[in-house]
Amino acid sequence: MMVPRGICTFERKALRAQQLGASAVIIYGSLDGRYRLNVTGHTDDYEYSEKDIIFPAPREDYDCDYGEADVPKSLLSFDPLPYNAAINDQVLTETCLDRSRTSLDKCPSKACLLTGEERDGHMKACCAWDLPIILYSDNSIKEDLVKIPVAYWTLAQANRVKQKLANSQVSVVISSRWKPEFNPSAALIWALGVFVAALAAYMTADDYRALSEKLLRSRDRRARDESHPERPASTSPSERPPDEVLELSPVHAVGFIVMASSTLLILFYFKIYGIVKIFYALVSHCSLACYCLNKVRDVAMLLDK
Repeated sequence: MMVPRGICTFERKALRAQQLGASAVIIYGSLDGRYRLNVTGHTDDYEYSEKDIIFPAPREDYDCDYGEADVPKSLLSFDPLPYNAAINDQVLTETCLDRSRTSLDKCPSKACLLTGEERDGHMKACCAWDLPIILYSDNSIKEDLVKIPVAYWTLAQANRVKQKLANSQVSVVISSRWKPEFNPSAALIWALGVFVAALAAYMTADDYRALSEKLLRSRDRRARDESHPERPASTSPSERPPDEVLELSPVHAVGFIVMASSTLLILFYFKIYGIVKIFYALVSHCSLACYCLNKVRDVAMLLDK
């Protein structure tokens, strides 16, 4: 059974198809599914308006870099709301390709999505993304009720099959990709995590190792002085002033949690994930620079002595 995307979740579509006796389900992408609302939250007597039309998001559902066009609004229909697939699907494929201001040859779906922008009686439309997606589960379905195989077709794949179905029958064989029992990448990620943690612990304890070595040398000097009382006692070299130490308190811990949580909330709410990479680069470079400066200071103090 071929089922268009939209309205409800993938798992619920597969469950309904299974209850109708389908042996397998192909869920395919469609322009209609991009504009359909999740009507489960509305009653049957709910009256839709143009505000209920959900336009797809840029860079997530469409990309104007792969082509754009100005489609006359008079050719489009949103009656019945929220989307009239019988009219708009043809307009957003054939008409959009004919009226493209930039070439849509690179557009894999050969279809357009409205961006919601209007100008001079026209609506801007851009190339629709047409990538395979993950068929996520439905948390409202408690048990594992779906027993039949389910696959996803892109909009372009579904259109090719529909054209063949108009003239002949089509046989479909669903196969699952081979999955290893053990994923080597998990072991690699674990090893990298252990290595980074061990390296961080080793570098953090550098001052303690230096202090321990200094105490051992001082103990050896005292032992030599005690075994040769006639030898003048050796004087220890001038010590560098101790580093400042900040004692952490519960207030610091709570403050760190609040600041870290607020930062993550801002990053994900405003979708500025790229700034995290900059933070990581700055932190790593600053940490390396501080470590090198400490080493240079130690060497300078030894030369000064």
